[in-house]
Amino acid sequence: MGMIVDKEEFRKILRDVVEEQADALWEALNGHENAKGFDIALRQRGGEMLRVACGEVLSTRGRVEREGREITCACGGKAVFKQYRPQTVETVLPGKVVRFRAAYYECPTCNRGTTPLLARLGIGNDRMTLGLREMVVLAGTVETYEAASRDLLSRMADVELSDVQVRRAVCDEAKSVEDHLDQARPSGNEKARPSEIVVGIDGGMVHVNGKWHEAKLACIYEKGDRVQVSPKRGELIGREVTAVLGDRGDLAKKLWSRVEAMKAENANVVLLRDGAPWIHNLAADLFPRRVEILDWHHAVEHINDCARALYGESPGGNLSDRAKEWSKAQLDRLWDDGVGDVLLGLRFLAVRQKTARKTKAIQGLTRYIEENREAMRYRTFRDLGYPVGSGFVESAIHHVVQLRMKRPGCRWDQPGADAILSLRCLYRSIGR
Repeated sequence: MGMIVDKEEFRKILRDVVEEQADALWEALNGHENAKGFDIALRQRGGEMLRVACGEVLSTRGRVEREGREITCACGGKAVFKQYRPQTVETVLPGKVVRFRAAYYECPTCNRGTTPLLARLGIGNDRMTLGLREMVVLAGTVETYEAASRDLLSRMADVELSDVQVRRAVCDEAKSVEDHLDQARPSGNEKARPSEIVVGIDGGMVHVNGKWHEAKLACIYEKGDRVQVSPKRGELIGREVTAVLGDRGDLAKKLWSRVEAMKAENANVVLLRDGAPWIHNLAADLFPRRVEILDWHHAVEHINDCARALYGESPGGNLSDRAKEWSKAQLDRLWDDGVGDVLLGLRFLAVRQKTARKTKAIQGLTRYIEENREAMRYRTFRDLGYPVGSGFVESAIHHVVQLRMKRPGCRWDQPGADAILSLRCLYRSIGR
């Protein structure tokens, strides 16, 4: 059933409300000498007027939209009209609460009551409008629950909710987030099935139930979603982010559902990773047609660690000049597909060391490069147009996990951590 209150009826309701509120509004606006007080009066009195007007309109709808003596209940039985019952709805308006009366029914079969008008407005048990719920969930996703309640909702919107209410709204909303993320892209924005996708996988630690756990995260984008905004800088115009507080198998399930939603089951996969074996094993399970690339910055870190062990540091903690020289030589070789040359040089150095510490550093780097040799053909990858840096997934780890879940003093229980992780993934995805 559509709107019953017509324009003229609404104008009359609004005129009556304005007339009743006019004196109070006039006094409020004229009683302040500074802009802050004036702004507060506008928000409070303006919000009150609109809330009263909305309540009158909804009360009118609640009378004229009565659906008869009986309606069909969700259980299949017949719910019987009882009365026009007072109702409250929490809105985005300053002051929040709108009061009205609407037809109320009770079902003798299941003993549940229902207000059809609330159902038509999409208002659930939390009595929030969709707009307010979205505002609350976004505030709790971006900020801590306390800051969301105190700073974003109360100070900026004059909407009073406790941090407990914000947390409850976030956790309730998160239950449906996975369904949203698993849905295919809307038909109105239908794209051709991608022939190639880029997948980055990494992890970040979160304190949950008194222990540190790794949040495993994957970031996916189509090759055409990366645009060059300057000669040295690219930017993603579309990406999917998913994460779990679980094992490799848990991430694999979520990652594959995102791939299916992108209709990329048969696409060639370019995988950016560090040297963690679990990432290689996950990729082997999911993507038989893939190219694995060891993130260039991880390669740089390992080369520099070995250089520091061999040739020391400067007084400021940076690599010594000799260490920098040696590191640059190895990185130049790697950048030009010279993995074999680097390994040959390391074996030459290994037998000439006089300390166990230096020998161990060389052996560790040699083992790391040998294990990832096929993923370190950087010139070949660049010639094919593949990215060699995983900055996009490290950025996702930073924004999804670090900025919200690892603030000083943050401690999580499992339901709260899962909820925020799901919402942050949706928040940091682009193109949905």
